[in-house]
Amino acid sequence: MPDGKYWAPKNSSREKQGEMVTLKWALAHSVNWVSAYLMKRFSPMAVSRMAKTMGVTSEIPAVPAIALGTPDISL
Repeated sequence: MPDGKYWAPKNSSREKQGEMVTLKWALAHSVNWVSAYLMKRFSPMAVSRMAKTMGVTSEIPAVPAIALGTPDISL
């Protein structure tokens, strides 16, 4: 993160913790570490740009927390 702090999102549930899961299952069950991993892999800016190309008209800040569904969006 820009301020040098470490970002480590947690899940509210321990369901399937430590097990291999599909991306579809992880996103459907809000498994935060999977979303955070994808954000790290592709960058907040790339995710924000992709959302725009998919029709999102709201401003989406290019920050790691967008992986957890924090912004309000409009299509």
